[in-house]
Amino acid sequence: MNEENNYEEHYECIISLYDIAEKIIKEVGEDESGNDISIVEPLIQALTNATNEFAEGYIVLVDNKEGEQKKGIRKQIQAKVETAMRNLFNSINECKEKAVEEEKKTKRKSLLSIVKVVGLLRSQVHKVIGVFLNLIDLSSNRFMKKIDLEELERRDREIAIKLHEISQKRS
Repeated sequence: MNEENNYEEHYECIISLYDIAEKIIKEVGEDESGNDISIVEPLIQALTNATNEFAEGYIVLVDNKEGEQKKGIRKQIQAKVETAMRNLFNSINECKEKAVEEEKKTKRKSLLSIVKVVGLLRSQVHKVIGVFLNLIDLSSNRFMKKIDLEELERRDREIAIKLHEISQKRS
């Protein structure tokens, strides 16, 4: 596979987060009560903002891969990506907690579909982390809680190891 196709594949990986946002909205839209939108609304907002940041950052990083002056650009993008990741992981965790809590109170099984789609989202975010690890040094302790890192280790050990190595270098 040539480098250009690889960039396209990575970009598609990032923007596929928009598809997951639509899937979450669809899942919630199938609930007749309409109460579930308040559970996922903050997540959808954080997901949209993060995906915008990831897509823009990826394009800038690919266009500015090498050179001493490019280090400053990479550092800026790194900070933006880590902030977007932190906000997104916080929203994912909050959404999942609210859905589980609400399901326990109301016994509405439709809330479990939100939890399932949020799991799909988390998995795709792990892939996006892998995309960015090829371009910048992300520091997991800046955007992931221990529970998020443990889940990443279960899903993709290679990405988890890279994040750990980067964290060790910075210590």
